[in-house]
Amino acid sequence: MSYISRYALPALALLAVIPSFAQPFNYRITTLAGSNPIGDGGPATSAFLYYPQGLAVDSQGNLFIADTGNHRIRRVATDGTISTFAGTGTAGSAGDGGPADGAQLASPQALAIDPDGTVYIADSGNSRIRKVSPAGTITTITAGYSINGLVTDGRGTVYFCDSTNRIRKVDARGQVTVIAGTGQSVYSGDGGPATQAGLAFPRSLTIDPNGNLYFAETSSVRVRKIDNAGIITSVIGRDNAQIIDTTTGSPYCVTWTSNGLYVAYYSFLYQVQGNAVTRIATGNSFDDGPIFNATFDLIYGLAAAPDGAIYVTDYWNSRVRRIRSSAVATIAGRSRYGGDGGPAASALFFEPRNVVYDGLGNLFVTDNRNSRVRKITPDGVITTVAGTGIRGASGATNSDPLRVNLYFPHSMAFDSDGNLLFSDLARVLALTPSGALRNFAGRGSSGFGGDGAAANAATVRDIMGMAADAKGNVYLADAYNYRIRQVDASGIVRTVAGNGTNGFAGDGGPATQARLASPQGVAVAPNGELYIADTFNRRIRKVGANGIITTVAGTGVYRRGDDGVPAASATLMNPIALAFDPAGNLFIVENGGNSVSVISKGVFYRVAGNGLADFAGDDGLASAASLANPSGIAIDSKGNIVIVDTGNGRIRMLTSILPSRLLAVSGDKQSGKPAARLASPLVVRVTSSDGLGLANIPVTFVVASGTATLSRNVVSTDGSGGASVVATLGSTPGPVVVRATVQDLAPVSFELTIEGQSTPQTMRITEVRSAGPSNALVEGLAENMWIDVYADNLPQIGRVVVLPDGDPFPKQLSGLCLEVGGTFALIRAVDSRKVTAVVPALAGTSTQVRIFSSCGQTAQRSTEPVVYPVQAASPELLAAGEPGEEYAVALRTPEADAKPGASVQILAIGLGTADSAGSPTASVSVRLGEIELSSDSVKPALDPINPGLFVVTLTLPADLPPGKYPVEIQAASYKSRTGAQLTVVE
Repeated sequence: MSYISRYALPALALLAVIPSFAQPFNYRITTLAGSNPIGDGGPATSAFLYYPQGLAVDSQGNLFIADTGNHRIRRVATDGTISTFAGTGTAGSAGDGGPADGAQLASPQALAIDPDGTVYIADSGNSRIRKVSPAGTITTITAGYSINGLVTDGRGTVYFCDSTNRIRKVDARGQVTVIAGTGQSVYSGDGGPATQAGLAFPRSLTIDPNGNLYFAETSSVRVRKIDNAGIITSVIGRDNAQIIDTTTGSPYCVTWTSNGLYVAYYSFLYQVQGNAVTRIATGNSFDDGPIFNATFDLIYGLAAAPDGAIYVTDYWNSRVRRIRSSAVATIAGRSRYGGDGGPAASALFFEPRNVVYDGLGNLFVTDNRNSRVRKITPDGVITTVAGTGIRGASGATNSDPLRVNLYFPHSMAFDSDGNLLFSDLARVLALTPSGALRNFAGRGSSGFGGDGAAANAATVRDIMGMAADAKGNVYLADAYNYRIRQVDASGIVRTVAGNGTNGFAGDGGPATQARLASPQGVAVAPNGELYIADTFNRRIRKVGANGIITTVAGTGVYRRGDDGVPAASATLMNPIALAFDPAGNLFIVENGGNSVSVISKGVFYRVAGNGLADFAGDDGLASAASLANPSGIAIDSKGNIVIVDTGNGRIRMLTSILPSRLLAVSGDKQSGKPAARLASPLVVRVTSSDGLGLANIPVTFVVASGTATLSRNVVSTDGSGGASVVATLGSTPGPVVVRATVQDLAPVSFELTIEGQSTPQTMRITEVRSAGPSNALVEGLAENMWIDVYADNLPQIGRVVVLPDGDPFPKQLSGLCLEVGGTFALIRAVDSRKVTAVVPALAGTSTQVRIFSSCGQTAQRSTEPVVYPVQAASPELLAAGEPGEEYAVALRTPEADAKPGASVQILAIGLGTADSAGSPTASVSVRLGEIELSSDSVKPALDPINPGLFVVTLTLPADLPPGKYPVEIQAASYKSRTGAQLTVVE
């Protein structure tokens, strides 16, 4: 079977057919492949764990898991349901003094629990120990230590290992003392005081019923004990009877049970009873079942339960497993591999690393931790083309690719013969168009050697990036040999950059004499020059045709820098992958910055990622979205950019967005004395066809008529799509027109006045917004909406006039009326800028809006009508208190708590037409987070006192856990804007 098209092209040839990218790099982001739900609220065996480490079991049998890669502590109840106990999923340190599930953690590694239910967390990324009280409040009890193990004596004293090769304790008062270790990384001191002993990387602790403290000493391959007198001895080690075969690895964790001490040596589990040491489980795979047949893949945590069960964190398999009655069963976590033969959007990946396209639009992905190479066809179907899924490095020459074990495949490229090249530990394999697998470079043994000879006989180390040029050369980022190596068309390898020494040096000289710092990305420019992502130097470097190396981007400073600066002044956060478009724009994946950047004509811009390590933003502007440690990039034949969003287990696509509309936002109809600087800037906004504000679009402002000067003439839009200038009026009284233009878009004008002659002031509607908390610009009008209609030159009322709650809404207030579709609307409030009103019944597909002043009087005048589409509904939830980006929904009885099973009334507007009984004619539904309430639980009806206001009665599920729930209401096909929350309490 042929796995790769015979018409596959090398990457550079593929780029030649891509049209030039529209400037200046605005993209919509979507998920192309991958799915990674956290799984809270469901069975633990269906949830995803991300490199779990520490475990603890409370007195009730609830299991707590340090879900390290997800920056959470997870709780598995005795019924098997999983939830987040602490952490938000975003790495950080905030939240002390508040609820644990609202706090941020950073790579928590170890756990301990007191009998009263107090949970201690080794918040390792923050170098803290944090405590969660039985009431759920999180605090820090000590900080400043790199913590590798944690245990409590059950009386408020916590013992921990730290990276200075010491074991310390912190008492209930927060006092920290050293109980073992001198700080020297050496094994010594058995038989003497533990405080005078040398420790060689202690990393796990447990206490027996007599108060003896045991710990795993990883570097010395021992388990040691500190007795109540403070004397240290070895329980397992090279120099006593209890010797474990050290070829099984180092001890990683220990736990005390009623059956004695259990010790995990890498993936092997041992039971220690007196002088007897018994291996009870083996490693490097995944098998549940009878204990002596079960296998694990790196045991990082052990915990004993009250019922005698032992819980095990199976690190590489991303699971927690239970040993009970001589059998092993998975009780939390699931495989991160799945979906072959089906839609890629539903597939599961485990740390995908790189992507590359062939000439027919098939996308290939190195599914790193699943030890597979996978293919996504243009119609979205995913399959495996290489790898069994078993981690290893067996087979290569003329092998069946589906029968070969791969060891964390990483980088990829197509060579000039159409072979798919991918790195596999210390080698590069070639998957031929006929479907055979052979060695391309590297012998599989890690090291450096072989320059000047055949590449498949050379030694390499960690090939993290690859690229091919049009001449048949393939470039390898040999990261930890600190070199870039070239395999030419005849298969000979040589070094083309880097002297093998880690560091930064050599700019302006021969590239082979330069120092690089773990370079992980390479790309070939259209002109044939080689570009290097010099990752830990935080620079992009170039090797010219003359072999001279220079820096083209990055200062070496690790921070998120500014857009629009010269590339040489930009700051990069661990650039890891590169790709060129045919116009010569260089795209950069910043792994540490969780973003994608571009260098165009020497200027640096960020095009994707807001810097937060999270998953968010699909279907929106890519620069506002969240990525998590992205690591790869490719460009398809349509010019779309594909990103490997590694930490999120997804492949995401950036699709170019073109500017569609130029809108005048504010600053129109101003006036001032001659030579006056106007108080308000002239503001425009550039958007896509669906309203996304676009950044870095140049807007030209010119004085079209009259006399004035502008602060600038060309302004690039900001992240929201806005651009502004300030106008200073000229000396000649009369009208002034300032025009704003964007290439290929209709211009907008600002009408200004230099005072000194009588100029009639014309009322003019400037915009219509929702009167709900979002106050967003409306795109269409629906019956029973509350709207704010803004206008220039309304009568100076002098104050905001708002009707008291319960007063009848009039059709005229302070002389102002609002006409919608030929009908005067009921008015709630007016001031000198706007009218707030309720949209009446509408007919047709569009409607006109006008404001009247001196309504019904001889001096009556009106604005010119503005036209809006008519839509069925425009739902919005009202807020309790001041509106903001996140708000609580308004309850009809705000003093009453929302409890599981309770009936709650929330307030909404814009649910559309109502029948004679006051019920909306459109179907209405409500979601609480991921929970969609049944139609029987949702009963909306118009409030009899306040026009347009609907009271929606909800019956909360009886089993709804306490917490904060985002609330979304939908009427017909229209959904409310996000941000509303409902707090449910016990």
